[in-house]
Amino acid sequence: MPKKLNCFPVLFIDYVRNENEPITTLLSRIVARVRLQKLAASAPVSMRTRNGIKKSFVWKVCFALIMAMVAPQAFSACRFAFTSQLLMVSPGTVVIPSDLPVGSELPITTQWNGRGQFTCDYPYPPTGLYTYGNSLTIPLTKAPGFSDVWATGYPGIGVRMYSYITGQPITANPTTTPTLGGPMGGGSPGLYFMYSIISAASNAVRLIKTGDIPSGTFPSTLFATDFAQSAQAPAFGYLWQNSNTRLSTWTLGSFTIASSTPTCSLSTASATFDMGTLPATSFTGGAGVAYPVWAQDQSLISGGCNASTVSMTFAGIAAAAPYSNAFANQGTAKGVALELWQKNGLQAIPNSSTPINFAPQGTGGKYTFSARYLQTAPTVTAGTVNATVTVTVNYK
Repeated sequence: MPKKLNCFPVLFIDYVRNENEPITTLLSRIVARVRLQKLAASAPVSMRTRNGIKKSFVWKVCFALIMAMVAPQAFSACRFAFTSQLLMVSPGTVVIPSDLPVGSELPITTQWNGRGQFTCDYPYPPTGLYTYGNSLTIPLTKAPGFSDVWATGYPGIGVRMYSYITGQPITANPTTTPTLGGPMGGGSPGLYFMYSIISAASNAVRLIKTGDIPSGTFPSTLFATDFAQSAQAPAFGYLWQNSNTRLSTWTLGSFTIASSTPTCSLSTASATFDMGTLPATSFTGGAGVAYPVWAQDQSLISGGCNASTVSMTFAGIAAAAPYSNAFANQGTAKGVALELWQKNGLQAIPNSSTPINFAPQGTGGKYTFSARYLQTAPTVTAGTVNATVTVTVNYK
């Protein structure tokens, strides 16, 4: 005969239990049917396995227990360990190349000091999966021209943060995680949680050039705050739920910024071409025809250069049109002008604002030029030939 319950009042529930079904699951199913039952002054409760064999033991399902199951659930006790994430920039003085393109990462690394965490009391064996959610707020605005970089307040420097969920830059503010799952830890009851939408990878926070960066001191800057939202565990439900609990802050530590100023120099102040002595009658091509023989190449010698680009412009007296791409002869010969060329490259045009670019040369390197005559009249008359060209070197 089924065993009678000793508590009062009770419910009459004749329910079939599946083999190996946890008690908590069974109770949940019982609660689902409680509204269909009528209270009785005294009633037995019996349980049968699916194969119909009656158990000799019966759980005492009291009305008070059922009421506890349907009442609002009390959360577990949780203890928070707030962490202030301080990202230290290495090296302490950052030298930023002047030619670093906008959008590039600054040449730094960051080191941080752990993550916020909390522990919740949990009376069941810690097995299965727990779920949790959290959010991140960013007290910054987007850097102009960028969808995934946040302005730090220091001119030309923005911060890009990467999500540990997607591995992609964080673009929303606030950013909220979906409900995530993870394995429960083994051992004694209790749960250990760690929250951070920002990835734990060493390169998860990167500084980006967003414009011109002046030299100076980057001030300590708060750029994100983590808020824990909820945590759930199997067979218990919510361990904790509160969207306003600050778990960690993220701050960039102060560091020094030094703009790299390139320098270039020349060890030679001038270069002279020996155009040789030629008979006037050797110019037979007619006006606009260059003499077929080049003078020996000459070079300006570098005294050292750490720039990424070098360019030159050339000033002097231009020959009369239509030969104004050549330098006018300042000597006594008539009907000739002088052309100056970058060796195996472009022609140096008198007074042009368009520079000729050269590969930067280290100490002793050469910026080499070629020169030749240009006939500017049908007949060339004998005399001296000379022209002076002033070269302006630009680098960055």
